[in-house]
Formats: sequence, structure tokens, C-alpha cells
Amino acid sequence: MERSINLPDERGRVMHLPNRNDYINFLIHRGFISNEKDFQESPELNELVYLHWLRRGQVGCIFAQLLGRSDNRSGIHTSILCDSSATLQEAEELAQKINMVVQDAVANPKVEAVSVLLPKVLDLESIILLLLKFRSLPGWKIEREWSWRKTLVLIGLRAKIADKVWAEILGLGPFASCLPPTRQGPVTSLEIRTKPEKAPFSNIQLKKAQAAHLAQVPTKEFLSRNKFGPLFDIYTPWLKKRMLSGNEDKRAKASVTFAVPAALWNGLKSQL
Repeated sequence: MERSINLPDERGRVMHLPNRNDYINFLIHRGFISNEKDFQESPELNELVYLHWLRRGQVGCIFAQLLGRSDNRSGIHTSILCDSSATLQEAEELAQKINMVVQDAVANPKVEAVSVLLPKVLDLESIILLLLKFRSLPGWKIEREWSWRKTLVLIGLRAKIADKVWAEILGLGPFASCLPPTRQGPVTSLEIRTKPEKAPFSNIQLKKAQAAHLAQVPTKEFLSRNKFGPLFDIYTPWLKKRMLSGNEDKRAKASVTFAVPAALWNGLKSQL
């Protein structure tokens, strides 16, 4: 498979990583699909590509890499919604479907988090329309909007998963013009923690228990207590630093769902 992303690590060494087109061209070459539309119409291939990308470590989190393995995903529900959000009506309907997926996961005691894959949400306008439509749904809110380098807006979308507990939502997708390398997944997705409890070995301290983070997903079924500490405190920061070329990047913060063009965000927001 070709690897079109040439990314320097924290020491300046070039890493070669696949992007969405590389995956699609590989699938075409191997005869699994004929074109990109075939890929968009295949939930199974979208999930396989998404998990393969997650396991590579580009996302910059050791735990996400581990959770990309099928054997470790017993508490992670993957939902694939082959709907568009290119129009206001489509965006509203897709937001409602995502809300139902999240509420079902919240009600299911076996589901710790949900990955919502969106194979047909492939442009920034569709992302923005979807984010804006969440504002009118009960139990959802855009908590903050940050201006970043004057050209982008960093959006923090939240979902209520318990009384006074709001889950931070992490977004991935093939949007190299706006997202940092750690968020440039080949399939657009939303990653959502659906339980308010902390992971048994996490050192995150929630003083008021008002947020739920993906970092709290329990890993005790496949990770010992002795291994958790080094992976959380040492290897995950190292991997993130490597993938971000040693630079601090606010777009990669867990509290950020998506980074989008400021002009497009403000223009569409003013129309709704």
C-alpha cells in the first residue's frame, strides 16, 4: 500500500503514513472495490480500514492503538451510519440517528464507549452542518468555540451521558487542511465515552465529575496494572509528541471535536 503522508517525527525523521486515498487505491488494486463510491457503500470495509488505521498508532495514543484490536473491543460498540449530512435536512436526520446510538450505548451496561463511523460525511461543510444540528438536540451542546491562528475554529461538542456528566467527543476524518496528523483518519468518525465511571487505574482526577473522557475506558481485561502506568505516563505522551513532530497542537486536544475553517463555520452558523 502506498503511504502518501510524509511526516517528520520529533527528531526530524520522516514517517510514511497512509491516507484515505491510499487505502481506497489498495482496495481497488486488490479487487475488493471498483471505485470510492463502492467503499462508501461498504460498512464492513470502512470498519476494517478504520481499525487498521487505529492500530498503526498515528492517532498518538497507545490505548487507542490497543483498542483498535478486535479482541480488545468488547466494551466498544462500533456503529456505521451510511448517511449524508450535505443538506440541513440530512444533517438533522443524521444527528438524530447518532443521538439514538449514543443513548442506546449509555443504557447498555456492557458498552463503555462508542465509535460512530460516517462513511459519507467527507467534506467540511457536511461536518459543520452536522455539528450545528446537534445544538437543537436535548442532551447535546457545543461547549466551546476556540479561535486558532485566525483561520480555524476549534469546536468542542459534548453529549450528556448522566446527570451532570457530559462526554467529550473526539472527531477523526480525512481533512488534512484542518486536522492535525493525529486526527487524520481515513474514515470520518466520532469517538464517545458512554459511561461516567473512571478507569480503575487512571490518574485523571475529576474534581466535580462533570466530564467523561475516552482515557477512562477500562483496559483491565487486556492490560495489567503494572503495564498501565508506563503506557499512560510515558509511552502515550511520547507517541503523541512523535506524531505531532514534537510540537504542541491545540487541535489535538481531547476537548476538541473538530477543527474547521473559521469563515465557513461563521457563515453557516449565521444562517441557522
